[in-house]
Amino acid sequence: MQSLLTNVKTEEIGVDLSKVVDRVSKQYDRPDVAFQKEAVQNSWDVREAKRDGTDWLFKLYEYREDDKKVHIVVEDFGTKGMNKDRWNGFSSLWRPKKEIDDAGGKGQGKFVLMNASREHVLFVESVSDDTGYICKFLQDGKKSGDADNLQISKYIPGTKPLEHKGSKIWVYDVREDFQKTLHSKEFVSSIMECWWQVLGPRFNGKISLFDKEIVYNPLPTPTEETTLFENHQVEGFGRIKRLCLGFYADKVPVAFDGVMVQRANMMVTKVPFEVHDKEYQGRFSGYIEFDETLEKELKEIERND
Repeated sequence: MQSLLTNVKTEEIGVDLSKVVDRVSKQYDRPDVAFQKEAVQNSWDVREAKRDGTDWLFKLYEYREDDKKVHIVVEDFGTKGMNKDRWNGFSSLWRPKKEIDDAGGKGQGKFVLMNASREHVLFVESVSDDTGYICKFLQDGKKSGDADNLQISKYIPGTKPLEHKGSKIWVYDVREDFQKTLHSKEFVSSIMECWWQVLGPRFNGKISLFDKEIVYNPLPTPTEETTLFENHQVEGFGRIKRLCLGFYADKVPVAFDGVMVQRANMMVTKVPFEVHDKEYQGRFSGYIEFDETLEKELKEIERND
């Protein structure tokens, strides 16, 4: 590792995690999908406008330091930024302190962000009403101290400190294979599939990938549409907020084929809608949403992929 990073003053999080990043990341079938879910989740959770996505923007882009070193940057707008509690939650990794409606799980997703870096290094800049500007360092089981506020330009030449409220995460010296994956059509599709509800007319949030906004293309008007459940109590579990299903004149895109299970406005998995008649196969699309109790249960068993 370069001496520039080695000289960052750090403190141990509490356990040696030097090999855990790779081990945890290998659990995911699609590390790139887990990466975008974790990054977007962290941003969407702390948006300023909780009722919708007004002024919320999530950006993923590259910062090319030289011919050999490229950093991936995720930056958000229209969010609260990280105060002391949110930074401690983000950096604690295993059991971050989160708000009750946060989409993230137990913090293992941070390993996916780290794994995209050759050295497992993250720099985090944030501006919040509580703390003003902070710049922190995170690597495996180490983080910069609470009293330390780094200068981002010292470690990534040519950069200026974050000036707007929100957060910016630098995935330092990204792996070349991961960088290529982020430029694939499949990666774009995964964002649309996971965040269709956020990007759609219900919230009107915005996600930008390499300076190009991802445009939500809604499904056509269904031939038939029904709400099967609304505010339906499931005895001993919780409440189904709504279960909607639509039937379409033509086959729907694969990303929307079946019933999408939503949690905190993110699609976490799909349940196939199986019909035996070939004429009707692939023409059903719907979604299901749950109350806070059932969302907590989902959160306990959910992985980011």
